[in-house]
Amino acid sequence: GHASSIPPLSSQGNSHQYSSYGGGYQSGSTTKKIDIPNGRVGVIIGKAGETIKHLQAQSGAKIQVTRDMDVQPGSQTRSVDLSGTPDQINRAEQLIIDVLAEADAGSSGTISNRKYNTPQPGAEQFQMQIANNKVGLVIGKGGETIKSMQAKSQARIQ
Repeated sequence: GHASSIPPLSSQGNSHQYSSYGGGYQSGSTTKKIDIPNGRVGVIIGKAGETIKHLQAQSGAKIQVTRDMDVQPGSQTRSVDLSGTPDQINRAEQLIIDVLAEADAGSSGTISNRKYNTPQPGAEQFQMQIANNKVGLVIGKGGETIKSMQAKSQARIQ
């Protein structure tokens, strides 16, 4: 036989050497950058970071939004770093796309609320201005206040 001195290409026994590679992620971990419009950053992060925590828990990926001070002046988009396995990253990206689509549809709730978004025939719309620092009061913790107002008034508040 003619034995080759090149070891076989297998991941057996040598996967551990990658564990400290790339900033301490587990092996098989990658990072992907996606850009989202500046005005949508709040939608992804959510009140007190609830949405982004939920997205991370659901996808298993780590989601990091570029901080305000690290954004190029005049930039219209914000980078979001997704890290994890390719599968986790794909899930996180899909969840972010869903959240953004939901925000565009004007829904404050889950995807199941979408079908109720169309105003009933004869419905009127009223728009009022609320000071930026008071928006949180209207929405309430976890959206409780605004949900309660909608339930009591039978009107959709957006």
